[in-house]
Amino acid sequence: LGGPSSDPHFDAISFINSAGDWSPNSDKFAFVVYADGNNEIAILDTKTTNVERRIKLPGIGAVSSVSWSPDGRTLAFSGQAGGISDLYLLDLQAGTIKQLTNDKYADIQPTWSPDGKTLAFSTDRGPKTDFNKLTYSPLQLATYDIATGRISVFSPFAHGKHLNPQFSPDGRDLFFVSDQDGFSDIYRLDLASGQVFRLTKTATGVSGITTVSPSISVSRQTGRMLFTTFYDQGNEIRGFDPSQTVGTPVTAALVAEGEQLPPPTVTGSIVSGYLADAATGLPPASEFQVVPFHSTLSLDAIGQPSLGVSAGGPFGTGVAGGVSMIFGDQLSDRQLYAAIQANGTVKDIGGQLQYYNMKNRWNYGVGIGHIPYLTGGVYLADTTIDLGGGQAIQGYSVNQLLQRIYIDQASLFTQYPFSATRRFELSASVTHYSFDTEVLQTVYVNDQVFDQADTKVNSGYKPALFAEPSVSLVGDNSFSAFTSPVQGERFRIQYTPTFGTATYQTATLDYRRYLFMRPFSLAFRGISLGRYGSGAEDPNTTWPIFLGEETLMRGYGYGSFSSDECGSTSSSSPSASAGCPAFDRLFGSKVAVVNTEFRIPLFGTEGFGLFNFPYLPTEIAPFFDAGVSYTNAQNPDFRLARSANTVPSNCSTPTNNTQAAAQAYYPCADRVPVFSTGLSMRFNLMGYAILEAYIAHPFQRPQKNWVWGFQLAPGW
Repeated sequence: LGGPSSDPHFDAISFINSAGDWSPNSDKFAFVVYADGNNEIAILDTKTTNVERRIKLPGIGAVSSVSWSPDGRTLAFSGQAGGISDLYLLDLQAGTIKQLTNDKYADIQPTWSPDGKTLAFSTDRGPKTDFNKLTYSPLQLATYDIATGRISVFSPFAHGKHLNPQFSPDGRDLFFVSDQDGFSDIYRLDLASGQVFRLTKTATGVSGITTVSPSISVSRQTGRMLFTTFYDQGNEIRGFDPSQTVGTPVTAALVAEGEQLPPPTVTGSIVSGYLADAATGLPPASEFQVVPFHSTLSLDAIGQPSLGVSAGGPFGTGVAGGVSMIFGDQLSDRQLYAAIQANGTVKDIGGQLQYYNMKNRWNYGVGIGHIPYLTGGVYLADTTIDLGGGQAIQGYSVNQLLQRIYIDQASLFTQYPFSATRRFELSASVTHYSFDTEVLQTVYVNDQVFDQADTKVNSGYKPALFAEPSVSLVGDNSFSAFTSPVQGERFRIQYTPTFGTATYQTATLDYRRYLFMRPFSLAFRGISLGRYGSGAEDPNTTWPIFLGEETLMRGYGYGSFSSDECGSTSSSSPSASAGCPAFDRLFGSKVAVVNTEFRIPLFGTEGFGLFNFPYLPTEIAPFFDAGVSYTNAQNPDFRLARSANTVPSNCSTPTNNTQAAAQAYYPCADRVPVFSTGLSMRFNLMGYAILEAYIAHPFQRPQKNWVWGFQLAPGW
């Protein structure tokens, strides 16, 4: 009902050593949350499921175990100030806080008596507690008289802990959890007589997540009890009616049963003796040498190295391989990532180096990299060889075309986390693109090698230099199952101006929402991605955004188009796509996308799968995708028509090479929205990758009814 997945203002709910509580008429629920790095108390309206109030607690650190007073005006809780837990009262109307206990003892898990005059709690106020020797008693039961401040300690058992006290509806008894015989079970203490009764005797014990976690709750009105036990590698909730909370008397003989066993034979050691005796065995403080801590980087992990040699083929002989390493300090405040990769000759060796410092709340990092991309191919050509003196012979040449793009980048970034779910990011990078083209030519005459040459040629591309600062606001309080997020929301708002060879601005708006209806999920996504400015569509420095990318829209994949969808056009590449509106309208400098999925976990685990088969988690998701691509010259045309396969009549004819190049990359087309619907299946492949297979019906492709597709990507 309330938590980080339903309220983005929460980072998390405190539940490991804490419990919430209902208001007297059960219309409100109070619980402890983490928000902006601190504990707060949240009040949830159980009818609307909205968190109507968040209460900050200045000066108090960790908060646990909220308890609502019978009159509904006050909350009791255990809070820590300076690392010491005490009891506090919060007046809900006035917003004031009153501290009840103020000492070195641990006071946890307060609960109100039905008349509102007394608090029961667990404490280490026992005979074995000695702060000078740093020895502590097992947790005992205690009550605090609100009027007088008098504390009474109850020790039903000589051994073991006493946890999670809960009053009976008439206030005469205290239910609690104890492990006096080695197993945690529920007992009842008659406050007037001191008689103890045992309610449970479970093989696995009554317990929460930890040894001191709350594990029982008793209704104020009916006396019905709920408690948690360890079962089938997890926890289950069990219940007792009031008639089952009477229990059987615990006599002194029964308590002493555990003491009648013969003591085990224990081999003494110096270490165990020192640990058992706080008064002796410790060396003088002067023998300890105190030195400042200096962190050093050491190897934390190394990626699987690879090495290979290739011969022949379109790229010739070369070496391939690489290795990556992570270095860190003892506290993981600083990390260094290094990687090197070879994919051919010396020219094709690349690498990256990144440093991250996360010691302070302002995280920062720097990075440098040199990445070569090698492309090319092989083609044959007839050639005439001039032998001089007017003589020539015919032959042919095998030409290996090697085209390289070198990307050199230096970057730095910093981020400030507002909370565990929201952060501010600031980054800047300088990127240089350079190009290298060479032809390795081997001339053959009569199938014998006649000549070889390595020639550099002009690629036609000029080097480019870009500087890109970026600012972002990012939020993510979502939870993921095996293949996709299932609950919460994500968003990113980012602005990136680009300066240098081309000048333009890139803006990104990305919002995602997940509604969990166990075990199903309804997912929504909206994306706006665009480049703006004079250089946003420069064909020499930018590549168009493709709306048909399968991570954006399914059913319009680049390789799924054929010539019969483009009239007389036989090519489906963007540079030769004039006259193919079904394809051309997918390229632009700006796109907007909306996606919806209903996610059905077919195979998984209990709670995240219709069938309990965790070996191949599988998700089925009917989907609907919609999007539009547009340019500076052509705005979106929101005609909800299937769109004839025609080129718009208002397309201008290029008058120069620059306009022709720009129109080849950003073709003139009907900029109508495109839609698709279908069925997606995602598989979690042994936890290493998510494979998606889908079948989609694209509405704006008249010649196609259904399109199949595959991609390695988790659900958005």
